[in-house]
Amino acid sequence: METLTLEINNPVTLNAIATAAARQGVPANAYVLDLVETALGAEATLNGAGASLAQFSAALEALSEGTEHLPATPLTYNREDIYFDHD
Repeated sequence: METLTLEINNPVTLNAIATAAARQGVPANAYVLDLVETALGAEATLNGAGASLAQFSAALEALSEGTEHLPATPLTYNREDIYFDHD
């Protein structure tokens, strides 16, 4: 395991970290570690290292599971509805 020391000199940032960590009931270092891990995970997903197309499709299927009984939306849009703010 490698240790990284982060020096934050901005008191506003330090206060924001301390406040957010206290709100979640965790130490400030655990809060910052969670932020970093979340950011790296999101970056990996955005860079294509995250879910594959098959995983994404499976997630969408799981999300829509149980919604078959819901009625289709009665809303329809015509060209005028879509471009109402254009000349």
